[in-house]
Amino acid sequence: MVTKYHPTVIFLLVSTVPFLFSIARLLFSQDRIDLSIFHNDYPNGPTNIRHNAAQHTFSACLLFNDDIHFLVEWLAYHWTILPLRRLIVAIDPLSNTNPSRILRRWKSFMNVSIWEDDFFFNRFHRSSILRSVNVNDTSTILINVHRQRQKMFYFQCMRKLKDEGQHWTAFVDTDELVFQNENHLRLRKSLPQQTNKTVSRLLHELQESKQVASPCVGLPRLLFGTKEDSKGDSEAVAHGSLLPEIGVAPTDFMTLRWRWHAGNDNRLNRAGKALVDLSRIPNGLLLLDNVNAHRPIKQLCTNDAMWIRIDESPLVLHHYVGTYQQWISRDDVRNKRTSILYSEMAAVNHTKDSNERAWLKYFIKAIGEKNAAMLLNDVGKVESTPKAERMSPEAKLAKLSSLLYGKKTRKLLVPGTVVKK
Repeated sequence: MVTKYHPTVIFLLVSTVPFLFSIARLLFSQDRIDLSIFHNDYPNGPTNIRHNAAQHTFSACLLFNDDIHFLVEWLAYHWTILPLRRLIVAIDPLSNTNPSRILRRWKSFMNVSIWEDDFFFNRFHRSSILRSVNVNDTSTILINVHRQRQKMFYFQCMRKLKDEGQHWTAFVDTDELVFQNENHLRLRKSLPQQTNKTVSRLLHELQESKQVASPCVGLPRLLFGTKEDSKGDSEAVAHGSLLPEIGVAPTDFMTLRWRWHAGNDNRLNRAGKALVDLSRIPNGLLLLDNVNAHRPIKQLCTNDAMWIRIDESPLVLHHYVGTYQQWISRDDVRNKRTSILYSEMAAVNHTKDSNERAWLKYFIKAIGEKNAAMLLNDVGKVESTPKAERMSPEAKLAKLSSLLYGKKTRKLLVPGTVVKK
């Protein structure tokens, strides 16, 4: 006997299948966020630092790997100068340190999210890296995973921030700080000088004066070495008068300690980065294939923007090498952190930067000495103990495989292995 069902019942049963599937996906999905999102902007401070609306503030996508000593200053500096009010962070699986305790300090001053890899870099995408390329070299596999993970994070981060209605967004590392290029002649002649002007305010003025039209602004990089003045930096000492009460010293800050940099055309400056106004990016351009660490939206962040000359840019990205202890505290799957390269980068001393370093004064004034002491604690201090020997590529691969794929699938990243779906 065949049971007949009313067409309405059949329709309801069929229509509920996608809903049930979605519920099951949510329950069993590995996509999750490690920390709850922190909220609230700090309401006080100088006029150009007090912004609550997204169009007057900055957001950022940050990949973290063992740079807590830089992260403390990176957060405070960009909170003041951009001003940064929304941040999404992904922690490298091979990082020996976790920035969660540093980021939690900012819960009353900045909206911060920490994403687990499963949230933006799911197992299918990890496996597809090996399916797409026949690779037998361990180091090449590590680099491929690093680049694809970076690309996927920036892509998902931009989608999230655009959905939130964010505007200008930065894609810079913890050893890189966005500075206004005060030596840029067009900028000096056409715009009013103001020492506490934020980058957001500057970009608005540049747009109003028709000097910036693209939603992608290139940031040429300028490498800072480790030369220090023999008699001490008078400006650092002057700023230091603000610091004893909060328990930090001028030499703890890369912006105060390191003032000598490479020449504008030095090859060690390398390719620049970019700022992107996500509110002006068409959805059709926000595609994974368009994403690059140096050019977040390739069609708009052109190769010319990536290699823009420093003297032609209103903004510049200061790149700090730091002390040798800071340098070796972070391992790199690209195996670029060698003592030979450090010596070459640390030795650059073409020109002393004369731009004012008033950001710390404005930061302490805006946020208060008590809050500043809490937020600047551990600035410049290396947390991880550098090992005498770095992990071999094979050891890194084994650790990365275990972390990203789980113990049952550790062999997925063995060179030459064909990964099946």
